[in-house]
Amino acid sequence: HGPTEPHPPILPRTRLMRPGVSLSATFRLLLALAALGLAVVALQNWASLINAMVLGFLVVLPATPLLYWFQRKGLPNWVAYSLTVAVFVVALLGLVTFLAVTVNRLLARLPLYLDQLQGLVQTLGQQLAGLGIDVGDTAALASLIDPARLFGLASDILLSFANALSDTLLVLFIVAFMLAEAFSLPAKVARQIQLGNAWCSRATRFNNGVRRYVTITAQLGLLAGLLDTLLLLALGVEFAVLWGFLSFLLSFVPTIGFWIALIPPLFIALLSLGWVKALAILLGYVLVNGLVDSVLKPRLMGAGLDLSPMVVFLSLVFWGMVLGPLGAILAVPLTMAVKELVLEADSENRWIAELMSAHMPPAPTPTAAAESPADVT
Repeated sequence: HGPTEPHPPILPRTRLMRPGVSLSATFRLLLALAALGLAVVALQNWASLINAMVLGFLVVLPATPLLYWFQRKGLPNWVAYSLTVAVFVVALLGLVTFLAVTVNRLLARLPLYLDQLQGLVQTLGQQLAGLGIDVGDTAALASLIDPARLFGLASDILLSFANALSDTLLVLFIVAFMLAEAFSLPAKVARQIQLGNAWCSRATRFNNGVRRYVTITAQLGLLAGLLDTLLLLALGVEFAVLWGFLSFLLSFVPTIGFWIALIPPLFIALLSLGWVKALAILLGYVLVNGLVDSVLKPRLMGAGLDLSPMVVFLSLVFWGMVLGPLGAILAVPLTMAVKELVLEADSENRWIAELMSAHMPPAPTPTAAAESPADVT
């Protein structure tokens, strides 16, 4: 027999390598927080690409019905596909051009608004001084109400949206390839569902829910934006079409989107047209958006997003921090994706999805119901 080769050294088993030993809850929590931190850093570094991809996905959702409509008219697949892409390209180029021209005009007008603001504050200070009220330095007060600050969030959202669209080639390729998959992907997914693929079934439900949310929100946002634009045009407010588009865009931002869209036209009307027309804009916006958000949207949306109001608000903050101002617009679809495709797919994390839900969970089983509240706590 030849010489035997030496055996590799046997490493001592650590505590984590021993069978039957599980990690403590605290250690797993620390690992999860560390992984979340790394994920946030990675998302921030790739924010522009992620914004373009998610925006392309959201554009494809309402665009596929147009593609299928062309098919039902008897057009060949390549003709229906070409017409749909052409409609998207024309709309994209027109929107980018409109935003670029209008936002630049708005930025050029900001110094004039600052002068009008200083005059308004001085007049107000003189009137208060006549009543025996000392307001101190009116210039310092005017500097606190800087138009650039008041317009800051709205302009950041518009510029972020325009920047995402300005990478026209990338967004166009994303939409074009996604639309090309619309011919064969439904059959592939249906086949996987027949074979019992639970993830494909869950992804289909998510796709249908997001499509419904995007379509209904876009339709109602378009209605609110159109009515707001007509109101602003009737009152003679500058950049009325831009503020109407901002109202449409921020209809995808629950709770706070309406107030962000209201500030710029209200501020311009107060400076240029007086407090009477500014009050008319406030009442008109509240009436229009109250009708859309409180009456029409609940009836059309039905069960809704299945996200609690607290989760919606926190998602706006989180995705806005990670992806920038455009993240606030994409917050709801992204949170729905995490909830339905990640948390609900894992039995160990399903309880987190139930806590995020806007609806009460199903009644507990008799065994669970027998436990006292103290035991549950």
